[in-house]
Amino acid sequence: MARLWHGAMVVGLLAGCGGAVAGGGVAGAGSGVAGAGSGVAGAGSGVAGAGPNLQTAPGWSPASSAAASALDAGVAAAELKGGALVVVATADWCEPCNELHHRFLDTPAGQTALASHVLREFDVDTSTGNAVAAQLRVLGYPTTLVLRRHDGQLVEMGRVEGFDSAAEYQHTLQELLAKTTAIGWCAEPLPAALPASTEPQVVLPVLRCAAASLRSPTADGAALVLTAFVDDPARWAAAAQWPETARVEVLGAVRLLGRYQTRVRGEHLLCAQTFGAMLAFAGTPDQGKPGYHYWRAKCLLRGGQPDAARHQLEGLLRDKANAVGTAELVADFVVHEALKQPWGPAWAQALLNAVLAQKPDNHWAHYLLGTLHTKAGRVQLAKDELALALKLKADSAIYARHLAQLQLIR
Repeated sequence: MARLWHGAMVVGLLAGCGGAVAGGGVAGAGSGVAGAGSGVAGAGSGVAGAGPNLQTAPGWSPASSAAASALDAGVAAAELKGGALVVVATADWCEPCNELHHRFLDTPAGQTALASHVLREFDVDTSTGNAVAAQLRVLGYPTTLVLRRHDGQLVEMGRVEGFDSAAEYQHTLQELLAKTTAIGWCAEPLPAALPASTEPQVVLPVLRCAAASLRSPTADGAALVLTAFVDDPARWAAAAQWPETARVEVLGAVRLLGRYQTRVRGEHLLCAQTFGAMLAFAGTPDQGKPGYHYWRAKCLLRGGQPDAARHQLEGLLRDKANAVGTAELVADFVVHEALKQPWGPAWAQALLNAVLAQKPDNHWAHYLLGTLHTKAGRVQLAKDELALALKLKADSAIYARHLAQLQLIR
C-alpha cells in the first residue's frame, strides 16, 4: 500500500522494516515519497536549499568521516555524468529492500532510469552505511535520496521511503531526478515552541511540520517541539480526546520522533521513553500496541538494558497470550535483534515452534527459523526452512536471495 508525499506534503504512513515510520499525515502504509515539489504548509520545516550538513551532525566519528567522503565522491562522479547522486539506504534482512532490488534496481528498467546518474548503496549494518543513514536522517529502510551539489553544498532534491511497486517507485524517482531545486520542507518555518492552544486544528499543523522536519537539517529543533508535546501532561491528555483521525496523526508524529532518537541521534533510552509514552497514551488503539512494545524493546536493548527488553516482550505475550501474530512478532524481534543474548536462541526457537505448530504454512515463520539456523551455522536446516518459505511464497525476493546465498555454501 502506498504513501505518497507529493510536493513536501505527507499524506500517509510508512511501514518499513522493523515497524512503521510516520510522516505526520493521514494513516496508510507502504512506500513514501518526499520532495516532488516546493513545499506545502504543515509538511515539514527547513529552508529550501538547505542540505545535509554532515560535519556538524550529531555523533561525528571516523565512520561519519568515511560517510562524508563516500557521499562527496559519489556526487563528484554524478557531476561528471551531468546527473544526480542516488543514495539507497538498505539492509540484507529488510524485506522491502530486497523487493526494491529484485523488482527495480536489478532490472533493465532500473538500470536505464539511472544510466545518467550515480547510484550508491549503503548497508546500514556496516559502520559507514549506518553513519551515512544517520547523517542523512534516514528513518526507515529502504530510503532512496536524490542529492545534488549547489554552491558547494550537498542538497537533497527529495526522497522515496519504502517500496511498494516498481511502477510507482520509478515514476516518483524520475520526478526527483528531473528536479534541480532542493526540497522545501515547509511553506512556513517551524515555530520554536508549541502554540498555547490545545485545539487539534491549531496544534496538528505544527506537529505535522515537526514530524516531517525530522528528515531536514533543522531536525533537532523539530525533535524538541515534539518532545515538548509528549512531555506536557495537559497537552498529552487533551490529545487523547481528539477525534480519531487527529489521534492517528499524533501517534504517527511521535512514532517518527522515537525512530529519530534511536536511528539518528543514538539516544536509545529516550526512544524507549517515547514508545513507553505511546503505550500509555489513552488514545492509542489496541492494534497499534504490539508495534510500540516491539520498538520500546528494541530501544531498551540498544540502550544496554537487555533484561528490560525481554520483560517488555514477555508482557506483550502475556497480554496477547492466544495471538499467533504476537508470538511471530516477538520471534522476529529475537531473531533480528537478540540472538547474542543468553536467552535469545532458545527463546526464538520455542516461539517459532509454537507458531508453526498452529500455522505450519506461515512462510515468515519458516524464514525466521531459517535465519536462526543460518546464524547458528546449521546450513542444511537453514536451506530446508528457506526452501519451504519460498515454496509457500514463490514471489518473495528475500527468501529467494537468502536461499541462493546458502546454496553457495558446501
